[in-house]
Amino acid sequence: MSLMLMATGVVLGLLAWTLVEYLLHRLGGHWGKGRHEFAREHRRHHREPSYFSPASKKLKAAGPVLGVAWLAAFPVLGPWGATGFAVGVGVGWWIFETVHEMLHVRAPRTVYGRWARRHHLYHHFGDARVNHGVTSPFWDWVFRTYAAPTVVRIPGKLAGEFPWLVNERGIIDDYSRDYEVRVSPGRAGQQRNLCSTP
Repeated sequence: MSLMLMATGVVLGLLAWTLVEYLLHRLGGHWGKGRHEFAREHRRHHREPSYFSPASKKLKAAGPVLGVAWLAAFPVLGPWGATGFAVGVGVGWWIFETVHEMLHVRAPRTVYGRWARRHHLYHHFGDARVNHGVTSPFWDWVFRTYAAPTVVRIPGKLAGEFPWLVNERGIIDDYSRDYEVRVSPGRAGQQRNLCSTP
């Protein structure tokens, strides 16, 4: 019985993580406006897309979140189910961290990977008020913060942070329908080689 409760808790925790991911990103990362450590780290990631908080900071944040997850699940699932729930939230967080970093540093290999990159990079460079769910758009649909990404225009000064996307000639052909490099008017001559062809 306790093993079944723990397994149920893990599944529920994985599902709950998707909401936690959305809320941490939207409320903690964006509404925080740099007033606390999480928001400052998130703002830095938006300025420097290849920057990810060190593991020590993530573990420091994970403790309270997993503790709250356990306490929230305990009245409904008991100690075994609550433990499974906290484990599920933790595994969901680990999956999120892995996927999020891959979206920035590796070329997409699947249909999901290609979709997730456009969805997330549109949040970075199109409109930071939308697409807060990094691994899934579900809660963006629920809270009406989903925006279907158009062509994602990456600032020229940040194009080098996406080696999977650009090379010395510009946007790699496979991605030229989905991305452009935005060159500031005063630097057009200097960065012409990073512009996608029309």
